[in-house]
Amino acid sequence: MKHTALGILIGIALVACAGSPETAITPTAPSPTATVTSEPTVTPTATPTPTPTATATPTPTATPGPGLDDLLATPQALYTEALLDEAREAYEVLIDLYPDRAAPHLGLATIAQRLGDEETALDHLEDAVEAEPGNLEALQRLARVLDRRGDYDDLLAVYDQMVAAAPEDENVLVARAIVHARLGDADAAVADLRAAVDIDPTVEFAWLNAAGAAYSARAYADAVRIATAGLERIPDDTGLLLQRGLAHLSLFDYEAALADFDAVLAEDDLTAPAHLWRGRTLLAMGEPLDAAESLQQAAELGVLGGLASTQSGYEAMADAADALAQNDPDEAFSYLAQRVFDYGSLDQLLLGYARVDLRRGSTDNAIRRLDALVANGHTPALYWRAIALLQEGNDAAAADDLEAFLDVETFGPLAESARALLDE
Repeated sequence: MKHTALGILIGIALVACAGSPETAITPTAPSPTATVTSEPTVTPTATPTPTPTATATPTPTATPGPGLDDLLATPQALYTEALLDEAREAYEVLIDLYPDRAAPHLGLATIAQRLGDEETALDHLEDAVEAEPGNLEALQRLARVLDRRGDYDDLLAVYDQMVAAAPEDENVLVARAIVHARLGDADAAVADLRAAVDIDPTVEFAWLNAAGAAYSARAYADAVRIATAGLERIPDDTGLLLQRGLAHLSLFDYEAALADFDAVLAEDDLTAPAHLWRGRTLLAMGEPLDAAESLQQAAELGVLGGLASTQSGYEAMADAADALAQNDPDEAFSYLAQRVFDYGSLDQLLLGYARVDLRRGSTDNAIRRLDALVANGHTPALYWRAIALLQEGNDAAAADDLEAFLDVETFGPLAESARALLDE
């Protein structure tokens, strides 16, 4: 079959161009001059016979054949026509002809990806990089597949090759920094980010991306270090301050978290997430009155924003009710009743009622509310039902709820609180 494909690929005849020798010219010798008797005899000098100049015969030259770029047109056309088996065979022929080129392997990877066979695509992409190590397209495509799979150790090795091939590409340095952050190597991440920003100051946003990558990988201490390094360059960046505060809170470092949230609000007191997390931090620190004030502010600001902000605003209402209930459950119920009147019986607000029940000691009531919310798919209700079950001494059921919660909420302050409860 490869011979057939080769015939399809290379159907170009070689044309030989030949020249012909020129015809030789043979001169005729002149007739001798007659002798005159009355004059002295003169011996004439013979006219030399001219030697013809031969024209060199041209060497036949082959017409240049097609290169790889030309030959790739055949399997690419077959692929476009959905003739995938024929395209695959043609690429395999080109691999035999050009073993040190990535392009045919990339073609095979494209076919595999079209068929949904990521494992085979990965093999072909690795073959492409092995055939032509400096090929950036092959490295970039391999990096995308590894990133989707979460194979960060292998992904880091690919980015090492990309940095070696393009050391002044700030985007490659940023990408590698984020992988370092995910793997919990803050020092390497910071080094790459500094190098990238030195090349192009407009990539300063990458400090937040890298800190967020470490945070989502539960490398909270590394997130703090990366955010701190970024703040050395852009000290008033509220995104970095907020991210560092969340990392501190996930480490149960309440004082440091509170300082970061306060710093955000000093820059912009309309930042709803800072009010929300400041209030939650104060609630964890046992300061419900101050917490309620921040949480009500977060609720008011949150509902004025987009969808995500609005959802956070509703959550802040439940948190605010919980804080109010620690001093006056009736005030908490009144607060929630007004919110339900304004916004409807939202899951977040119904969760607030369950939390107020817990504060009042009405555990059975709270569990009934929470059962309905869990059945409705409201994930935070799993966490709070676990707390209610723990209060009733049902540790096994509580553990089941906490594990189910952690299947969805994998990182962040509430996830770490759930893990702490499981470890008790």
